[in-house]
Amino acid sequence: MSRNWLVGVLSGFALCLCISTDLGAQRGSGSRTRVQPKRRLAPAEFQEKFWSYLTKSRSAYRHWGSFSDQGSRVRAGKNPHGAFLKLYANQAARSRPQEPPHQSIFVLENYAADQRTLMAVEVMYRAKNFDPSHNDWYWIKYFPDGTVVSTSTEKGNKPIAGRFASCIACHRRAAGNDYVFAND
Repeated sequence: MSRNWLVGVLSGFALCLCISTDLGAQRGSGSRTRVQPKRRLAPAEFQEKFWSYLTKSRSAYRHWGSFSDQGSRVRAGKNPHGAFLKLYANQAARSRPQEPPHQSIFVLENYAADQRTLMAVEVMYRAKNFDPSHNDWYWIKYFPDGTVVSTSTEKGNKPIAGRFASCIACHRRAAGNDYVFAND
């Protein structure tokens, strides 16, 4: 799947540009052309397509690499992430690590103490105009099978996806005001 496909899918979701548009193209006939709205992806549909892009496309995240000083090696983690972590970054993120541009994607694999058992896959995607007050980051946490992780029943059993308050609260402390710790 091409980068353009991802941009189209993610932009459609993030920007929510799903209103119909009348074009005032009156070219002497007085007729108006009606443009059909783009169908907005439901959150669950977006989450599924995004997982598919991350794992099944020619550009699956495990082929991306990471920042030069970290590589994509397993390193010690801390709460709320796994005991051990492995970071991947797409080309957009690696091209400007100190100021990740829109279309940047970071994937953090969370491993158990044995350093082999994958527990979760967490993603940060910078989608233009998604959440400007928080640098436009879209957050999502998947189980290894692609199912979106939800909060506990006590916390409302909400999918960990989109504008997720605890991710934002922690990552806003990253140096450089970019919400990214990997480049600090």
